Amino acid sequence: MKKKIDQLQELMLSERWDEALSLASKFEDLGDHAKEIRMAHGANLSASMYQQMGHDPSRLRKIGISALMMRYKRFYVQDRMESEEPFFSIKK
Repeated sequence: MKKKIDQLQELMLSERWDEALSLASKFEDLGDHAKEIRMAHGANLSASMYQQMGHDPSRLRKIGISALMMRYKRFYVQDRMESEEPFFSIKK
């Protein structure tokens, strides 16, 4: 059985951002990035509710992905630097 952090790494490296945000949003220790990651996940689940509150769900998603990358840069950035793939892309 894979550890949750290994699952998250796999999701991030395959750019499956919505799944990565969903998994990470359940982690207890997200440090300074907790709010952004959890809001992005919430916006993915309830886009219309976040729109009603005056937020742009796609913007929250991008911010959440950036927060995820910053929080877990130890494995994401290093892997991207060693590969020939683009460093950053957001697919929807």
